[in-house]
Amino acid sequence: MISIERAKVILDEVKLENHRLQFKEQHVFICPKLFSDSLHPIISNKLNSSPYIQKIDKKEDGSIISQEYSISSEAIITQIINFYLNQNAVIEAVKKISNNPKIKSFKGRVYKFEADEFSFDNWHDDRTDNSRLLGLSINLSEAPYDGGEFQIRNKENKQVYTKVKHQHWGSAHFFRIHPMLEHVVTKIKGNSPRIAFAGWFMNDPFFK
Repeated sequence: MISIERAKVILDEVKLENHRLQFKEQHVFICPKLFSDSLHPIISNKLNSSPYIQKIDKKEDGSIISQEYSISSEAIITQIINFYLNQNAVIEAVKKISNNPKIKSFKGRVYKFEADEFSFDNWHDDRTDNSRLLGLSINLSEAPYDGGEFQIRNKENKQVYTKVKHQHWGSAHFFRIHPMLEHVVTKIKGNSPRIAFAGWFMNDPFFK
């Protein structure tokens, strides 16, 4: 288990080993409380005062990977969360669980999916460059949402290995990035948006 609090990172070695085995078999491991309740008011306050902009991600051939509402990488909320995730204790724990010593930093952003035509995701692998080694998504939604399920599958035979849907603020899933894997977030339904901080553990020192 990894739990990030305001002034420290709590690690449970037994649960870290369970995460390692889960990741090895399912290409995903889940931290039910990656962000502790002590971070909730800090993050929610900054999040509520940060504007969203519409963003479209495309592949090199021009096809759309996803369309979302996101907050600027320069916003205070983005910098705060990147700071927490780039703590040495977090990086070392993730390296151990994923068995990937090349991990050096994390880089992410806040995004939102609404139940509208401007929010959708297509199957993709996040391999836009060789720096991305492991994906992460943290639930920042204040209310339960319908739809919005993360799925990861084999590219060739389309076998789905894992499905994840978060019910609580601060819960998170980490997922493998590999040429033979792709993932998607299903369409949102209803009135509650899916808000997440998502990004990648990388092999270069992005965060200083």
